[in-house]
Amino acid sequence: MYRRAFHGQQQDRHGTILPFDAHSALVEGPHLSSSDQHLQSLCKAGLLARAVDALSQLHTLVSDATYLRLLKACIKLRLPTYAKQVHLHIACHRTPAQVTGFLGGYLVIALARCGAVEDAVQISFTLSHRTVFSWTAIISAYPYIYQPLQSLWAVLEAEHVLSALPEPDVVSWNAMLSVLVDQACGVLAEGNVLLIQSRSAKLVALDIGQAVHADADKSGFTADVLVGTTLASMYKKCGTLSKAENVFTTMRQHNAVSWTTMLSAYVEQGHGERALCFFRQMRVEGFIPNQLTYLFALQACVILADRSIGANGASMKVIALEVGRGLCVDACKENFLEEPSISSTVLSLYGKCGAFEEAEGLFDNLSVKNVVSWTAMLSMYVEQGQSMKALQLFEALKETVPVDIVVLLYVLQACSEAGSLLTCKQVHFDIVSSGHDSLPSAAATLIHAYGGCASIQDRYAVFDKASKPDIILWNVCCAGNKGDGSDSICLQMFEGLELASLEPDAVTFSAALSACNYAGDVSLGVEIFVSMMQDSGIHPDLRHYSIIIDLLVRAGNFRRVENMLEQMSTEADYALWFCILSACRMHGNVDLAKRAFDGAIRIMPNCASPYVMLSNIYAEAGLHELATEVENARLAEGAWEFGPELE
Repeated sequence: MYRRAFHGQQQDRHGTILPFDAHSALVEGPHLSSSDQHLQSLCKAGLLARAVDALSQLHTLVSDATYLRLLKACIKLRLPTYAKQVHLHIACHRTPAQVTGFLGGYLVIALARCGAVEDAVQISFTLSHRTVFSWTAIISAYPYIYQPLQSLWAVLEAEHVLSALPEPDVVSWNAMLSVLVDQACGVLAEGNVLLIQSRSAKLVALDIGQAVHADADKSGFTADVLVGTTLASMYKKCGTLSKAENVFTTMRQHNAVSWTTMLSAYVEQGHGERALCFFRQMRVEGFIPNQLTYLFALQACVILADRSIGANGASMKVIALEVGRGLCVDACKENFLEEPSISSTVLSLYGKCGAFEEAEGLFDNLSVKNVVSWTAMLSMYVEQGQSMKALQLFEALKETVPVDIVVLLYVLQACSEAGSLLTCKQVHFDIVSSGHDSLPSAAATLIHAYGGCASIQDRYAVFDKASKPDIILWNVCCAGNKGDGSDSICLQMFEGLELASLEPDAVTFSAALSACNYAGDVSLGVEIFVSMMQDSGIHPDLRHYSIIIDLLVRAGNFRRVENMLEQMSTEADYALWFCILSACRMHGNVDLAKRAFDGAIRIMPNCASPYVMLSNIYAEAGLHELATEVENARLAEGAWEFGPELE
């Protein structure tokens, strides 16, 4: 029954619902020009970037079928930039009166689904006839750019269009209904902060969605692929993955949209392994992956690469890299690696797995390098600590593609690591020139970069120019003290927080304690540590304990150190135990040294550094027999490797 209700709709091979004459409009005519044939062949091969570039360089008119092919590919990949380029070409070669019928409506749909909603609305007003489908696309897109009022207005217009139809059929009613249900569930599900009658909007959305699901189930509609996919998408937005899976398994058949909906749900919720298992099941059941499914599968590999060790003890980076390589081979056969979204994800995967040569090889072999691929390569170098390579890449990048704020922020991170003050100042100039210096992220990154370059004056100058610095900016400005003379300024800033009506957080106290540590101010350090617990109600973590204990042991205040070790709710790590052990040697504290030694070797039993340190402490105290025993114990335990402390 439900299938008959949707009899008038058609789906393309990717599951996209199209208006009635979509297929006839997408069919190539028998007398296409060579330009049309070239552009359509690029679209068929999945090379949208090359197709749009070729279109932009073309100064002649192309057929409706070619424009539609391009727009259809833009919808599939959700790429607004490319959709706008296609629109620009249409506008340059056709008058508004010529952009009518199916092409005009489909242009509105493409721009709306790609996120260029304002462009879609403007074009829709120039059309002599607006369909429910184009309005539906606009309505569905508005909530994603946080314009709920306009979205509700688009709903009213859609109702007006529906009421104006002489004989609205079931297809029109279903399109309208899907809009209203999406408003009720999808939009609410993403409003995590909004409270409705003391309940989160996501819970309210889930209740509504489950009620709709129950009614659809009673009528036998949930097995339909369209209804089932919509329900699965709703449950995905509500974060109820198990219910989405249950809906998926009850469908009589699956299409590209339903497979992709579930795959994206696994990826969005960080279930990399389950996403890859699902991708494999897709292949087993005969589904041919498209560009979007390859993208999600590769993103699942990136999720795995972020985990060091799996449940079975295997290195997840090794597994992620192996699976990713296989996906790359298959994607390459389909000519998908040229698409920026695919190539950038692969570059990120290679970088996280340390496969720099493979990443560089892929990047060098890309026929078209845009800002996305350049940025992916730059971020890989920065995230993996290859700051000098990142700066070298930036020099080549700025000669090739326009530099945006994302690129500049990555370069600042590289400057911080490399200590490149000259480049830092150049990037600072670019940020100011482009008007991005008012962004909190830009100010914070600049402060951090100047701190890494040991330029105290520039560091605090950026902070002083901030109109309303929040606690994050204060923290960045105070963090990273390395005895460079900024400790006293940091402490002055800490005292000034009260005047700025800002509450210090755990990061703020960590920076203030570090400043006391470098300044050697024990009394102030203890005062701040106590204030953190009593006045701010912040429970100290291992970082706070490590800083204050380091300050106390270097001052020889071992009694208070022992008290803190007893009060700690978290286990001391190796670095803290070795810090205490080193201070015990400085002050000749044999008793506490033995306790610190036991703690250190319990965590790193094969490290030779604690043995050597304790042996030296005993020898310097005249306890040569004990020193010999410690050395013999080291040899017996096979503790040959030294830690970073004594290298």
